[in-house]
Amino acid sequence: TPLLGFQWNTEQDAVVGKVEAFGAGGDVGRPRYFPHIGYLGMYKESAFILWNVTSQRAGEIKIPDLTRQPNLYTFSPDGHWLLLAQIAGSGSPDPVVVRLSEHKFVATLPGHQGTVLGMSFSRDSSKVLTACEDGKIRIWSAPAWRLIETLAGHQGPVRWAEFSPDGQWVTSAGEDKTVRIWSVDGGKLVQTLRESQAPVATVSFSPHGSYIAASTEHSVLVWKKTNTGE
Repeated sequence: TPLLGFQWNTEQDAVVGKVEAFGAGGDVGRPRYFPHIGYLGMYKESAFILWNVTSQRAGEIKIPDLTRQPNLYTFSPDGHWLLLAQIAGSGSPDPVVVRLSEHKFVATLPGHQGTVLGMSFSRDSSKVLTACEDGKIRIWSAPAWRLIETLAGHQGPVRWAEFSPDGQWVTSAGEDKTVRIWSVDGGKLVQTLRESQAPVATVSFSPHGSYIAASTEHSVLVWKKTNTGE
């Protein structure tokens, strides 16, 4: 429910506790887990409530400039930055950058010609990807927030994009039923995977970068990297 969170043991497939930290009432958003920082987060009334899954303690990040709910957000692995997009009533599709040490807006990522559907940082927090309804993936530097590359090739909206663990590659998921692999250096399209029979919603590298998994509404597809790069 939006009023209370529940903690599950996946091996037992059973509820093992309640996450009281979120509290009751207020305008609350969907929870997201951020494995690189070890917190589950939820937006509520101009603040982000973060719950540590190990200590089971919660904290709050209040952002006075944020008065409407962002439907999309992500934290950098180093814990220094928060990116916000799909902010209700903002009138702009461009993501906003929050410096967490100051709890305030410090930059925007301009130029998107449609809704931003996905955002993700590289593991070293030096770059960020935005996947957009306009069919493009953009690579930005951090903390300068400068556009490095624009990856164009999908025929339709891009639902998600992610860096490889070593930061050298990008994989993207499109409504054109393709998964694409790009080089970060130069933004070159390296390979297009066309096995999906439906629009692709998400895509992810395995922890060591040897596999790519992609999801559609009813299936998950997995590709393995070979010596030939296929």
